[in-house]
Amino acid sequence: MKTITFELTYHTITTPINTSKHLYTINGTTPGPPIIVKENDSLEVRVINNFDEPTSLHWHGMFQVTTPFSDGSPGVTQWPIQPQQSRVYRFIAKPAGTFWYHGHVHLQYPEGLFGALIVQPSANTDTDHVDAPFDDDWIVFIQDFYYMSTQHIAQTYFLTPQSEGKEPVPNAIVVNGQYTQSLYKYVNRSKVTKIRFISAGALSMFRISLDEVPMSIVEIDGVTVDPLSVAGFSINVAQRVVVTVNWTQIDPLFDRVWLRISAITENYPINITNYVAPYDPPNTPPLDPHYLATILLSTNDTSELPQTPPCTHCGDDVADSNLIIARPSIPIDAPPPTHSMYLEISVEDEGVPRSYLNNVSYILDPYTLPLLFKVNNNPNYTLAQFNIPHSFDPNLKPIHSNELGEYLLPDNAVVDIHIQNADTGPHAIHIHGTTFSSYQQAKCLKQKHNLPGTTFDVTP
Repeated sequence: MKTITFELTYHTITTPINTSKHLYTINGTTPGPPIIVKENDSLEVRVINNFDEPTSLHWHGMFQVTTPFSDGSPGVTQWPIQPQQSRVYRFIAKPAGTFWYHGHVHLQYPEGLFGALIVQPSANTDTDHVDAPFDDDWIVFIQDFYYMSTQHIAQTYFLTPQSEGKEPVPNAIVVNGQYTQSLYKYVNRSKVTKIRFISAGALSMFRISLDEVPMSIVEIDGVTVDPLSVAGFSINVAQRVVVTVNWTQIDPLFDRVWLRISAITENYPINITNYVAPYDPPNTPPLDPHYLATILLSTNDTSELPQTPPCTHCGDDVADSNLIIARPSIPIDAPPPTHSMYLEISVEDEGVPRSYLNNVSYILDPYTLPLLFKVNNNPNYTLAQFNIPHSFDPNLKPIHSNELGEYLLPDNAVVDIHIQNADTGPHAIHIHGTTFSSYQQAKCLKQKHNLPGTTFDVTP
């Protein structure tokens, strides 16, 4: 068993506009220390909460087959960890792939409470994971960053009539804790590097490209795929895209190139040109949506910036964040469905903006008995039917919810979930404890395609 201790503490920084900001750190750093284990390893993580507020950690992508109470979701699988208290999470590291851990209380993870969880495939892997060959292994966390406290922004602006339902635009893009043009990565140009891109964003969707060299996508959300060569790709909140880069393909004339990460500004609720948010000081510069990191090729000279031009089509060939043209390395057919569920996403602004699934805005009291405890303690637990959804397949039994937006699935059910996005913007959807097969998407797919994963993007 691998045993780890995480101490959660605040760390105060000075932002580029000379304001102070608390970051939520793990063992004094953000991103937190990476956890690197083998598939099927037993993992024990003791989390000590030195914050002055409750917290928890969610292990994003872990199946938790026999350990659901270690998932880290207050109100559902646990009570929050109270200030000056601790909790031990125990679970099996499964499946193999690129995952992450993050805070699951309020807006703590956009303030730094996250880190990588890398599960390397074991020799006797029983999951759909095939590792591509590589020499070096990078973890690249992408964040949209706010100079003011996100909790303060939510309470004084976003969740008030003043916002008119418009999401707060970030102040900067931060990669591995560094602002633009301050991150350097050194490579041997004769090698192949695996780059694990993880989006820890709160709002933004990003487009990623490398100058002068293609990337080969080999894993999406923990599922290996047939190598897919792209000039660029898009990534949304909580998604992970892993690529390999063969640096020998770069013209020897270049000894440095740009890694470009750009926020997709069309997804912001306003035109960000010259925009200063009402909660920011007047001297706050507008968001620069283009992040630049320097890749040094067999050189340590940081005195010059790359002179490589951006490609004009980076990301256009794979503009969809679901990467629907990717194919799993080991296709697994979903079993025939037994039930169906209809979910409609909507956002309403009735003085305060709220998101809804089937006309229910889920409000969770983390201090009541967690939902999983209620179900576990009562084998006959049932839900009073509310807002009965229509079934898009009359041959399947529909899954109902109650007025709280809770859905009870029968044991061993195979569920077709039809998600309708009635909002004007895309939404990233994540499922805890399992993977799904995304087999149909309007506007994009004309037939079934098996695209396993734990997070996908639902377009309007």
